Amino acid sequence: AGHWVRALSRREGAFATATYKPDDTFIGEATRSETLGGLCDGIEYVFSALGQTRQRDKLNVWDVDYAANKTVLDLAVAAGVRQFLFISVVRPELSIDLDIVAAREALVVDMARSGIAHTVVRATGFFSDMDEVLEMARGGRVWLLGTGRSQINPVDGADVALAAIATFGTNIVEIEIGGPDIFSYEKSGALSF
Repeated sequence: AGHWVRALSRREGAFATATYKPDDTFIGEATRSETLGGLCDGIEYVFSALGQTRQRDKLNVWDVDYAANKTVLDLAVAAGVRQFLFISVVRPELSIDLDIVAAREALVVDMARSGIAHTVVRATGFFSDMDEVLEMARGGRVWLLGTGRSQINPVDGADVALAAIATFGTNIVEIEIGGPDIFSYEKSGALSF
């Protein structure tokens, strides 16, 4: 979209094969605040999608989805960033008993208290999260949630990024974004086969 971009990475060369390369790569670990000094210096907008994935360390969702994002939020506030954007889930009240949702929503509360302009980008599941379903299909079996009739509308990460960018410089506190196609879990499993 024409913005100058700084990306946070744990290691050098992380974006070597990326389609879109950042203008600057800041090397640090979001879960180790001592490695992040200067991360937000000179930055107008921070868009955080930090979250626990397939952790090989002993960190949990409270360490990553909450604490790491809180560290970045605090750095953004201290650096005078114009707006802080953060990914959370659509309709969190339906699954607030899950630690991953509770951790992310705790950050949403902190964002509101921070005094910085902020936007919560509430996305449905990502297509990239569907990789596990494809792997199950390759193995000959797909496990379904419940009866398989529950519906999802996965979204492409690029569409989420564009929706987030559209909120830069606005007073929009929350947006929801999902993919245009709706599938039942059963249908997504069948499509994976």
